[in-house]
Amino acid sequence: MTPVIRIAVSAATAALLFAGHAMAQDYTLRPRHGGLSLTTGFQPDPVILEVSAGGEIDLSESETVEDCVGHVSPEPTFSLNYRSGVRFPLIFIAAAESEDVMLLVNDPIAGWHCRAPGEVGAAQAHFLAPLSGRYDVWVGRVGDSEERVEARLVISEIVRTLQRSDDAAEEE
Repeated sequence: MTPVIRIAVSAATAALLFAGHAMAQDYTLRPRHGGLSLTTGFQPDPVILEVSAGGEIDLSESETVEDCVGHVSPEPTFSLNYRSGVRFPLIFIAAAESEDVMLLVNDPIAGWHCRAPGEVGAAQAHFLAPLSGRYDVWVGRVGDSEERVEARLVISEIVRTLQRSDDAAEEE
């Protein structure tokens, strides 16, 4: 193989490797909206964060997470260092006013948990016996758009019933 062909093959291989890595969710990157450390029984409960949801990664094409739909950024939306106890579950909820959003959580033992929006338009991930450690959370946008939307990420240990305001109006 000539030196020119060898260089071209090496450059093409490197480009493919780096392109694949750049288009994946990466928990080693700095979270877009920072992080927090909490210990079981934390107050106030819930913790409510204003975040942006969405990004350029289409999870339906992800090799890391199967059967997951939505668009997320490469970096986590938020990172939680959690010290668990024996009494409470750990709950993440993502919701937006006018868009469906989803959750992707990487737990302390590198397990991936993908949650689509439920009947109330919010995505919820419940850890009934949470482990101590780092939880990296992506709030994604459901649909074909890579545009970001404003959303809320709620972290709680109290199970709540969520209801959209338009559902409540219909019941009156």
